[in-house]
Amino acid sequence: MKILALLSFEIFRFSIGKSLEKLGHEVIYLDNFDEHLLELTINTFKPEIAFSMGWEVWHVSFFKTGKFPLIKELLKKYNIFHIYFAEEDWLHHDRWSKSYVEAIQPNYVLTRSTICVEKYQNLGIPSMFFDVGCNPDIHRPVPIDPKYQCDVAVVANGHFGFGEIRHKSICDLVFSLINQPFKTKIFGKGWENVQHHFSDINLPSEMLHGSIAYTETPKIYNSAKISISLQTCNDQLSNRTFDIMSSGGFLLTSDTPAVRIKLIPGVNCVISNSAKETVEKITYYLVHEKQRNQIAKAGRDYAIRHFDYKNTLHDVWPNILAEYMNTLFL
Repeated sequence: MKILALLSFEIFRFSIGKSLEKLGHEVIYLDNFDEHLLELTINTFKPEIAFSMGWEVWHVSFFKTGKFPLIKELLKKYNIFHIYFAEEDWLHHDRWSKSYVEAIQPNYVLTRSTICVEKYQNLGIPSMFFDVGCNPDIHRPVPIDPKYQCDVAVVANGHFGFGEIRHKSICDLVFSLINQPFKTKIFGKGWENVQHHFSDINLPSEMLHGSIAYTETPKIYNSAKISISLQTCNDQLSNRTFDIMSSGGFLLTSDTPAVRIKLIPGVNCVISNSAKETVEKITYYLVHEKQRNQIAKAGRDYAIRHFDYKNTLHDVWPNILAEYMNTLFL
């Protein structure tokens, strides 16, 4: 099918966007656009489906002013079936996803929270559960890059105030690395502002390496001996979790119910529930390379089997297609 992807972030384009392409769909991407460009693209490309997800650059103006470009009107004018992936659910459902859906009125909502499925259905919009995943063609084993080599790598934006367990995850997994002998590299936005949120924490400047392109992250996960994934919610896994595993990196993450349900700690990842345990686990696995490599390989194999977007999209597509066919006869 011909899909117009309203996606600007690399993380969306290279993960789910490229996975839609692998399923045989013809995908064209629009990021920052106006009504004229959107309508021009519709008339030239003639998409059957529009796909949007999560929180995007072009959502900011709506969040601040309550006004969107004429997306809903143009998609309805040309009878284009609109799928929205509510990747921010449930954490930002009331703050964002619900408002977006009410304003844009997509034809179908994929939500990564089971508790939100009924909420969308109550709005009269078909919905089903769909979790975030990975694209093993992007996040794959690659040669070690000397500029990313380190004992421990963290790829994450600060976002210190979000999430039910993010505070604990950061304290356990990141702040525990301060004053340790490990060579640690932190990539992402906001870490230089840590004292605005934790006045007693001072992250050494040599640990901070700023923002990094999404396409560079496989190099980091393969060059670091241990890669840390922060968690934000007890019942979900963060995107980085899947990316690290798919890349063949060694994953250290928080001990949460979702991690224990969806992964196999000690087999395809390692978990920590305290700062002390984090230091102990890192110290142990840095000198046990064989075990580290076994866990990393098991993690990649598991991620490909269970979290590859190509497979998970294939599983939900019949439901989407059935609803799409229904709209053709309205």
